[in-house]
Amino acid sequence: MIPEEYTVPFATDGLVYHQDTTPCTKEQWILIDGPAVVTDKDGTLLSDPSACRPILTTDPDRFMIGSDSRGAWYAVPISASLLLPDRYARTNLRAMYGVIPDDLLGIASRAVALSAFYRTHRFCGICGAETNRKEDEIATVCPACSHVFYPVINPVVIVCIRRDDEILLARSPRFVPAVYGIIAGFVEAGETLEQAVVREVAEEVGIAIDTIRYRCSQPWPFPHSLMIGFSASYAGRTIRIDPTEIEQAGWYSYDSLPSLPAAGSITRILIDQVVQEISRDTKS
Repeated sequence: MIPEEYTVPFATDGLVYHQDTTPCTKEQWILIDGPAVVTDKDGTLLSDPSACRPILTTDPDRFMIGSDSRGAWYAVPISASLLLPDRYARTNLRAMYGVIPDDLLGIASRAVALSAFYRTHRFCGICGAETNRKEDEIATVCPACSHVFYPVINPVVIVCIRRDDEILLARSPRFVPAVYGIIAGFVEAGETLEQAVVREVAEEVGIAIDTIRYRCSQPWPFPHSLMIGFSASYAGRTIRIDPTEIEQAGWYSYDSLPSLPAAGSITRILIDQVVQEISRDTKS
């Protein structure tokens, strides 16, 4: 597993949710437009309300996402049509990894995910009435039928498979050109996480696996997933790809891997872990 001192990118650590903050509590704002946050041109996250207010045309419809020692944090959704001054930019949250501290990245991640939740739950899915934000928790409530909606988190399993000193890598048509990753997929109703791992591997590349081991997890706010990472050992059968999901897959020596996703994703974390283990086994 990942050591306890290791910080998983996009994870919120130390942010607590209290709606009853005192009036004197300092506010911190994060301006959100879909998966993007507003930054200075140098990549610094804009969070000072006094700097945010001149950008906005009206008093913002902000909502609290939590608090820490720096004050109460608020997400401030903005319109895609809002023009930003030249010194500011909309920056995709994924591009912020390694640019801002991990704790701020986690807070911005929470802001992006919850903004998506409120944007997609403006109306009741049962009776169609317009919903209200709950005042005492992160949720929406229907004033007509009283149904309460909470943020939905979609569990996704992802697995790095080892065969001796090789790793199974695959390419989806949706990947960046020439970049390889590992097998992943959404958990279906009635499945355990381990069953989902076995099924996804069988469906996408046709092989059998065993020795499934949990490694780590990562919140993935694009828009609202929880990636649950595993490693596994090859247990048989020849690779047979599902062309609707995978365009290429194969076994690669741990010391001669193709282009991989950049640091910051759980894909790279899992691959790096297994590579380190193979390297230690090989040397011993």
